[in-house]
Amino acid sequence: MRIFTKSIFIAVAACFGLMYTSCKDEDAAVTAKTGSVINASASSGTFLGTVEVSGTNLVETGIVYSSSVTYPKITNSRRVAASSSSMKDFEVIISGLRSDSTYRYRTYATTSDTTYYGTSLYFLPTNPLTFNSVTVQGGKFKMGATTEQADSAKANESPAHDVTLSTFRMGKFEVTNAEFARFLKSRCVTSGGSAMCADGSSHVLLIENLRGLYHDSDSASWILRDKQYANYPMVNVTWYGAQEYCRWAGGRLPTEAEWEFAAREGTSARGFLYSGSNTASDVAWFNITPNSHENPVHLGGLKAANNLGIYDMTGNVWEWVYDWYDTYTSAAQTNPTGISDDEAENADNINKVRRGGCWADSTDVSLRVSCRASSASTLPTGTTGFRMVKDVE
Repeated sequence: MRIFTKSIFIAVAACFGLMYTSCKDEDAAVTAKTGSVINASASSGTFLGTVEVSGTNLVETGIVYSSSVTYPKITNSRRVAASSSSMKDFEVIISGLRSDSTYRYRTYATTSDTTYYGTSLYFLPTNPLTFNSVTVQGGKFKMGATTEQADSAKANESPAHDVTLSTFRMGKFEVTNAEFARFLKSRCVTSGGSAMCADGSSHVLLIENLRGLYHDSDSASWILRDKQYANYPMVNVTWYGAQEYCRWAGGRLPTEAEWEFAAREGTSARGFLYSGSNTASDVAWFNITPNSHENPVHLGGLKAANNLGIYDMTGNVWEWVYDWYDTYTSAAQTNPTGISDDEAENADNINKVRRGGCWADSTDVSLRVSCRASSASTLPTGTTGFRMVKDVE
């Protein structure tokens, strides 16, 4: 049963309804925040929520959900409670959902005398497209301006340093328009591309793309503009959009170290300048001047793969990775993830790392496997996309 309308006003209101905060007296306050859904499938999802409380005790928190009412409550809808050990910042798994129904859900927090609710959001159960991936066996490698990179290396690629990584799975291709469209179908995203993220904050995930996705005013939803571009890499996506897609699909963005290790062909590395070759044109789309008739972004997999069977790690589109941008040190590292969010905030650092170069690069310098670039995490461009990784259990 569909419960949303074509009204843009209602769609926007649903996306940004206020979270409910109430005070029984000057010393008691409860705020319930509804988070996003991750690890989505056609019949289940992991629902996130946060409860902030002072001056009173929580009895129960969790998610209340319904396919028939806009503002579900514990009195008229189903609910799944969080465990007693993690009531304030929690996640609950809800299963048995119908893929032909749209669900409203929100966080609830019950105290001894009343129940508080967060924003009412919607979720449409849907499977991500098949994760076409390869297993990258863990190992040790030299990251940064190694000998073969040195002639063209930039200062931010030094010093080269030892990194040891665990095994992971990496997408053979960059995430496509069709895959991202399926994600947007399950999430409340405004016409401006903003949505609630996993941490409960709102960020712009994407902007309209002439050869990709756009916001349709009649249905108040994001759809594919032209089916011929369904399997082209997704661009005009912010770092937050890339991160939220990966969480929704049960994966994550690769760390910068994982990206470079895979681009260097992992433990089978042959010491190439680019990912899979010393000749950029063998593996990369670059030096392309866009025009109104052709798409400068190319379909994935048309150039040669590297030795691991991964395509387009060099050229075509830049790829967001997990890390905040920072300088290298010479210290050896194991499974590095870069500086923390708090460290980035304290340093007024708003830039996330991009890797791989793109179609707009006029030379092959930025296509090298050690080359590093960065952009504001909120900046979407027609030259940047991403690929997903999953941990190996």
